[in-house]
Amino acid sequence: MTNAPLYHVIRGSGPVLLLMLGGAADADAAGAFVDCLSHAFTVITYDRRGQARSPLERPDQRIEIETHGGDAHELLAALTDQPAYVFGSSIGALIALDLALRFPHQVSTVVAHEPPLSRLLPEAERPATSLVELYRREGKAAINTFAASIGIDRSGIGVKLADHSKATSNLRFFLEQDAPAAGRYNLDLNALKRPPTRIVVAGGSAGRQYFPYKSAARLGELLKIEFVQFPGPHAGYVSDAHAFAIRLEQLLRSDDRIDAAARAARSGSLLQGTMTGMLSPVGIGAS
Repeated sequence: MTNAPLYHVIRGSGPVLLLMLGGAADADAAGAFVDCLSHAFTVITYDRRGQARSPLERPDQRIEIETHGGDAHELLAALTDQPAYVFGSSIGALIALDLALRFPHQVSTVVAHEPPLSRLLPEAERPATSLVELYRREGKAAINTFAASIGIDRSGIGVKLADHSKATSNLRFFLEQDAPAAGRYNLDLNALKRPPTRIVVAGGSAGRQYFPYKSAARLGELLKIEFVQFPGPHAGYVSDAHAFAIRLEQLLRSDDRIDAAARAARSGSLLQGTMTGMLSPVGIGAS
C-alpha cells in the first residue's frame, strides 16, 4: 500500500467499471459520460497520484505510468474481490494496459482508447512537436495548442470558480509530470501479443487523421487484437458522451463474463450508490 491517500468516487450499481480518462481529468470529470454508465455499472473514478486530492508520497516523487498502474491495482484490490472492467483513454489507456500486464487477475476486459504511442508510427505520421516540448515553449497554453493538433476544440471549456484552483493544479501536474511519464513509457509489445486478459483497442471515428487514432490502429495491427470504433474525436467521452457510453456498454456486454460479474456485484462485493473515499494505508473511508 502506498503512503499517501488516493481520492476516488463510486457511482451506480452493477459490475465494476474503472474509468481512467485522459489529460488532467480527475474523479469529477466527464460527468455526463459517467451518468450514462452508472445505470449499468458500478463506476469508479479517481484522482491520479499527484492530482489535487491524491497527493504525492513525497514532494520530489517522480511519476511513471507504472506508478499509476500500481495505484489502480491497489484501488481495485481495496474495493472489490472480482475482476473489473477497465476503460482508459489517452494516458489512461497506457495506465490500463500497464494494469492488465502486471495485474491481469484484477481485470476482465480492458478497453484502451487511443493510447498515445506515436513511436509505433512512421516518422512522417508522428507529431512534429511533443506536448512536453510545447510546454517548455508555451507554458500552460501548450495544452490548447496540442489539443487543436489532435482535433479537440477547448475554446468552450470553462471551469467553475470553485474548481479553478483544483483544475489549475491538475493541469500543471499533467504537463510537468504525467505527459513526460507517458513519453517515457515503454509498452511491452511482446507481452501484449500473449494478452493475459481480453484487451480491446479503440479509436475515435472523428479523429482518423490524427496520431492518437493512428497509434491505436497500429497497436491493434501489431498485436492482432480487436480494434473498434467509438463516436467522436480523441475526447469523445466528453463531446459525444451518450453515444460513447452506449458503445462502451455494448462492447463490455459482449464479454461472456459479464453475467458472473453482475452476480458478484449484486452479492454486495462492492459498496454501491454514490460515495467518495480516500484509499490510504489503513483502508477506505467513505464520506
